[in-house]
Amino acid sequence: MEPNATDNTNKNPGLPPVTLRPATIQDIPHIQHIVSISWPDTYGEILSKEQLDYMIDRMYNTRTLREQISATHHYFILWEGSGEGSAAGVPVGFIDVEKQDALYCKLHKIYLLPACKGKGYGRR
Repeated sequence: MEPNATDNTNKNPGLPPVTLRPATIQDIPHIQHIVSISWPDTYGEILSKEQLDYMIDRMYNTRTLREQISATHHYFILWEGSGEGSAAGVPVGFIDVEKQDALYCKLHKIYLLPACKGKGYGRR
């Protein structure tokens, strides 16, 4: 298993195995894909398509994500169907945290694909 990855493969029988791994620059397309599906599902009833497109482009363009990942933000991707000895799995969610001081961090973002909601990933 990769360093700093959390593997919950065998802790919840009957649910797909999941792994939470630190994101790298190479994972930016995965983050963008999750956003392209989760944002319209989450905000589609309160924001116009134009507003959604503007916000997604502003907050999740490759340059912005590259700067954040390279600086103080720590992105982690939730991979479904992954675990020790298996393929990488499918990216189904992500979080973005930033260290504030020695004791605290700030959770900036947490998104999950709509199809994965209700599977109990938040309890794992």
